[in-house]
Amino acid sequence: NGLRAAGQAVMKKRDSVYGRTGFYWACSNGHLEVVAFLYQEDPSVLHLRANEGWTGFHHACAFGKVEVVKYLAEKEPDILLVEDNEGATGLELAKSINDTVIIDFLGNHPVWIQHQQLLSQQQQQQQQKGKMTSRERKKEEEKKKEG
Repeated sequence: NGLRAAGQAVMKKRDSVYGRTGFYWACSNGHLEVVAFLYQEDPSVLHLRANEGWTGFHHACAFGKVEVVKYLAEKEPDILLVEDNEGATGLELAKSINDTVIIDFLGNHPVWIQHQQLLSQQQQQQQQKGKMTSRERKKEEEKKKEG
């Protein structure tokens, strides 16, 4: 239908200054009903990024919009791990405004916990690789001398 197609186009239209869409503005202002409607119409709006690399989820976290954060995290839990252009996740943005409700919600979310455990395991593996016995170091030095 033509009206729906027009709505889709408007939904993804970006402002000329920041590259933000109506979805971003709905997220940053806490308009849960609008966010839910736009997401249901086209879930890809969640993955659109503004100039600074923020998604609508980043906006909701940065502006303390708890209900929007919870809604989007429920719909697409992996959004918790998406970083902006500076490497910040929604959790870091919530920490920047000291929003303890969002910090607690995101920090205790199963996706975040699993991610942190995986990072910890990777760090431990790297540390183990870095710990060579004196015999292993000697072999490495001998190989370098031979080569």
